[in-house]
Amino acid sequence: MPTVSIEEFLALRAEGFPVIDARSEKEFAIGHIEGASNLPLLDDENRVIVGTAYKVSGREIAVQKGFELAGPQFGEIFKKGRKLAHQKKILVYCWRGGLRSNILAWVLSFTQAEIYVLENGYKNYRKRVLATLDFPYKFIVLGGKTGSGKTEVLHLLKEKGEQVLDIEALACHKGSSFGALGMKPQPQQEHFENSIAEVLFKCDVGKRIWVENESRLTGRLVLPLEIFNALRQRKLIELEVSTATRIARLASEYAQFDTNLLEEALNRLQKRLGGLRTKLALEAVAEKNNEVWILLVLEYYDSTYTFGLSNRTGKIEKLTWNWENKNDSLQQLIAHD
Repeated sequence: MPTVSIEEFLALRAEGFPVIDARSEKEFAIGHIEGASNLPLLDDENRVIVGTAYKVSGREIAVQKGFELAGPQFGEIFKKGRKLAHQKKILVYCWRGGLRSNILAWVLSFTQAEIYVLENGYKNYRKRVLATLDFPYKFIVLGGKTGSGKTEVLHLLKEKGEQVLDIEALACHKGSSFGALGMKPQPQQEHFENSIAEVLFKCDVGKRIWVENESRLTGRLVLPLEIFNALRQRKLIELEVSTATRIARLASEYAQFDTNLLEEALNRLQKRLGGLRTKLALEAVAEKNNEVWILLVLEYYDSTYTFGLSNRTGKIEKLTWNWENKNDSLQQLIAHD
């Protein structure tokens, strides 16, 4: 089967050709190439069996055992491949671009589609990801206290044709103790890194990229050190939004959630809020007094935000943001260089 470089592979993917990951389910869940479908040649259980055979009896016996376990799957693989064959080309990869991807490619070749195997496999893709994360991008960092609406501003910038990296969307978490509410489950760390790189693959590195100011930890995911350092070193534009507006926005966003979920989020903050503030906030949640519990929480998050700014080395500029006249505010923001 013809092998292609990572650049050729990604170019073919960009044309819309299907991508098949031949690795096991667990490997796929940890991280995979964006848009890939998982069609394991060996599932998790069988992969362990083959690995054990390799350690105990050597490569030849392990390969034989692999064929014994994978063989019965060929018919199902062929059937699934036929559904993709109308697209004329199918892209395949495994961990190193070795046996699994080549055997899978051989089976799929009977569908009459052209099959391309990624040279050096997913390992090669990860090398490209890590190199992409370690690049001096022209980030402009969007700052502002909790409730300022930074994520919505990123969306507005994107609508205007600006390049945007939305880390919270990729992490499926908004960063705070309340950040998982209304979000999908977080991806694995490796796939989170892949997702960031995938956005950056598509960016013009000669132009600015807008990104929200983030801490190192977003939920349980760790922002790659290269990106985190860049965020601290690049210019930050701080959106100044009134406390009343921030409270109203946060109430609109979070008051819809079940009281139990809000209480759980507050209890996670107890050590930081202190006993009294937590007690008052919980009472306010129970009474559906959104303004009170949000204000109590903001006292903590505002001080944390201010402390975080003190650790930055990049320039900080302020911009008064008016949500009642967001178009004018947006134009002022875009005018920054």
